[in-house]
Amino acid sequence: MQTKLCPKCGAVNDEAAETCECGFSFDADEQYDPVQDMIRSSLAGLLGGGPLSVRALAIAAAIFWGGAVFLTTWWLILFDGATGEPLFLGRIYFGYSVSPLGSVIGLLWGLVDGAISGAVLAWLYNVALLRFSAKKRDDS
Repeated sequence: MQTKLCPKCGAVNDEAAETCECGFSFDADEQYDPVQDMIRSSLAGLLGGGPLSVRALAIAAAIFWGGAVFLTTWWLILFDGATGEPLFLGRIYFGYSVSPLGSVIGLLWGLVDGAISGAVLAWLYNVALLRFSAKKRDDS
């Protein structure tokens, strides 16, 4: 008796089988791509497979990044003093320096930067999740 080996799950199937138990179709036109399957399954499995809230991730990232810039600035002030020197971050965040006023300016810039970054990350995740889950539904 002839058998087929499923390239997706490795199960042995009868030669006459059109699909495997895992859902893989043995159509001659279909090519199995293990990399695409890995991306689909890892994206779907991440965080329960549901979409991310753009607003929630934007708020969380804003609070995290704004707080990180603020606390790091005060850490530098504590150990090195308020030098007022612009660091690399001062080239990106206009008005930022290692000073009490600079920590507030860095906090505001960090809130804006974190919110934008978090929103873009959540949006890209949701787009990728929809694209790969739609393709998986079409494949089934």
